[in-house]
Amino acid sequence: MPSWVWATSACRVVDVVRELADFGMRVDVHGPWALPDELAAVYGIRLVPALTGTYEAVVLAVAHDAFKKLDFSQLTQSDSAIFDLKATLPREATDARL
Repeated sequence: MPSWVWATSACRVVDVVRELADFGMRVDVHGPWALPDELAAVYGIRLVPALTGTYEAVVLAVAHDAFKKLDFSQLTQSDSAIFDLKATLPREATDARL
């Protein structure tokens, strides 16, 4: 089971993904509009085509409408954290947001 899932299309997020990985966390990266071949070639990051299983934490780094439609109860456990960096979700649906 991955420790983190990251939804992204922004280059700054790549730094955070790498930092989390450096701490030994397994990170799944998902971005509905990101270009998988480009991310793999340029950054060495492979996108997951779909979010499956459950995660200890979910970090939303971009405000895509597709993420508003996700059922986070299917992606998280009772003690999971959801961090919404772009205020995409309702405040009550997250543990922290900027």
